[in-house]
Amino acid sequence: MIYLCIDSITLILVADKSLYTKRQVEELLDTAYDGMVMLFGLDDLISIKNVERFKRDIRVNMHIL
Repeated sequence: MIYLCIDSITLILVADKSLYTKRQVEELLDTAYDGMVMLFGLDDLISIKNVERFKRDIRVNMHIL
C-alpha cells in the first residue's frame, strides 16, 4: 500500500509489490493526481470545502481517471 499526500489530498494505491516497481507506482499516482487537477482544477483540490460532495464528484469521474 502506497500513500501520496499532496496538500489536502491523499491518494491510496493497493498493488502487489512483485508486479510493480516503486517507480511505476509513483508514476501511476502522479498521473492520477494530474488527471484530478485537469478535471477539477488545482485550486478546488487544495481547498475542498465539502468532502462528501467531492467524493461523489470523483466517483462519477473515476472512469476517466
